[in-house]
This record gives sequence, structure tokens and C-alpha cells, in this order.
Amino acid sequence: MAHEYLVIFQYHEPEPRELFERGLIEDYESSTGAFIEAGSAEEALIWCEVIAQELLRRVNDDRSLDWKRLGYSC
Repeated sequence: MAHEYLVIFQYHEPEPRELFERGLIEDYESSTGAFIEAGSAEEALIWCEVIAQELLRRVNDDRSLDWKRLGYSC
């Protein structure tokens, strides 16, 4: 039986990251959430990671970015 889970994750966008690297802002990370219907919390976290990875790559227009390697988590 599937349940609905709210998962929250972090990522970054190019403009705030650039401002951070120039020392103009202190925090460049964004966060958002999604409701995921899954059979378990573990399955929902797997989907969270898939969604977060794709969002990071799309908003930065960079398919080489690795969400987990950058230290992000759900």
C-alpha cells in the first residue's frame, strides 16, 4: 500500500552561486519539497534523490553536476 511522503531537498542555482563565490551573499543554496507517493519512506527518498539530481542539472544547464557529490541530501 502506497503512502504520500513530503520530501525536502537542497540544490543551487547559477546566479546565487556566482554571487556567493564573489563574496556578495552568504548563502546560495535553495530548498524545495515534493509530495511523493511510495511504498515506503526509503523508496520516497530514492525518488527524492532522482528528482533533486535532475532539478540541479536543469536549473544550472549542466548535465555533469552530481547532486550527492556536492553534499546535498533529502
